[in-house]
Amino acid sequence: MKQHPYKDRIPEIIWEIVFGSLRKAGPLSPGPDALTRHIEYTSELFTMLDIDFGRWPRVTVTGSKGKGSVAVLLASILQASGERVGLVSSPEMRRFNERIRLNGTCVSDEKLVQAAQRIAPAVRTLIERIQPPHYLGTGGVVLALAATLFAEADISAIVVEAGRGGAYDESRLVKADVSVLTPIMLEHADKLGPTVQDIARTKALITFPGSPLVTAPQKAEVQEVIETVGKELGSSVFAVANTSRIEHAANSLQGVRCDLQVNEQVFPELLISLPGLHQAENAATAIQATFQLARVAGTSCTQDGIRRGLQQVRWPGRAQRIQNQPWILLDGAINRESAEPIAALVEILPARKLTAVVCVPKPKDLAGLCAVIGPIVSTMVLTQVPVHHLQWYEDAVAIASAFCADVKAIPFAEAAFQAALAQSGPDDGILLLGTQSFLGTALTFWDVDTCRIW
Repeated sequence: MKQHPYKDRIPEIIWEIVFGSLRKAGPLSPGPDALTRHIEYTSELFTMLDIDFGRWPRVTVTGSKGKGSVAVLLASILQASGERVGLVSSPEMRRFNERIRLNGTCVSDEKLVQAAQRIAPAVRTLIERIQPPHYLGTGGVVLALAATLFAEADISAIVVEAGRGGAYDESRLVKADVSVLTPIMLEHADKLGPTVQDIARTKALITFPGSPLVTAPQKAEVQEVIETVGKELGSSVFAVANTSRIEHAANSLQGVRCDLQVNEQVFPELLISLPGLHQAENAATAIQATFQLARVAGTSCTQDGIRRGLQQVRWPGRAQRIQNQPWILLDGAINRESAEPIAALVEILPARKLTAVVCVPKPKDLAGLCAVIGPIVSTMVLTQVPVHHLQWYEDAVAIASAFCADVKAIPFAEAAFQAALAQSGPDDGILLLGTQSFLGTALTFWDVDTCRIW
């Protein structure tokens, strides 16, 4: 099993019950999720603990990009409309507690450990019985922890961000009242399927039969698959591309401003506090999901709640400005497509010169990111994080040098941060772009609060 990058920050009992089955399984067998993941063990755990997610109105969110943003926007709208909201998301940036939030705030260490102690006997029993290469998925244990905490906190609605998949993801067992699909791309092909159509089908099958499926704008071939799955499951498909209209969208230092219509409701001069023009589509997707949850499960959804919910969100590591003079922008861009919104955002952030610190492992699209970012920065610093399961490009400097004249390689991220700061004046800007472990390292280096997200 891969080493968790923040093991020293995880209470011992959490480390035991969440990751214990994976540790016992050892190196996992290669192959698709259909053969290697066994969510029936999570189902058995829920039965042993008498966990029934049907007690809450609930939404699952999956996709290839934007699922975290849509999940948090949706949860924030629900809370601002009067619901008490439980949010499950991953991965964490600094602390394991970030995976489970109550009304936008991480659960405390004390509450987390108490919940772990309650479910530990059942988890240990299962771990002892399951033989490698089978294992109890970490996502299932997190959901069991979340359900225990949500029941104690008198939560009235929950939002669950799924893992990479759908049909074989533990969050499928939530049997959501509403399922959401954010944009789907060719990713994890070895696990989800060799084509984008295969991946779309796997992700769409997270949908509980008969429950509405809300989809963000998709490529035509992906949307066709989603419509087919909807018919197979008897689930109505609400395509944001057909039910929403975005006009006058503009980046600002506060986020995105736009005029937005979803169904018959119009929201002029709407402010979405997450920067990047793509967040307008994420907001439309979250609003449509809120409408559908209100329709099928009776949750609250108010115009004021939608406005306040979209304005109050702070989502760590997503186009996040973590310092001024020089300004520093942190984002999880790891390919051309995710770098393009950052390049557009930089245009409204004045800077005498720009430095980019980049941490992109194999097989992510380092060349694509550099092609977008290289021409707009003066210096590019390539770095790494000491997470042993990550592999790095041996020719990273050569790749980046094709797009930027001044490229440096500094092996340790903290040293790269220091170098970028040393060469940047108060009128300059620094971009920090890379993988999740890198984001966590940066947030720790600058001691950014990741516990409260609104």
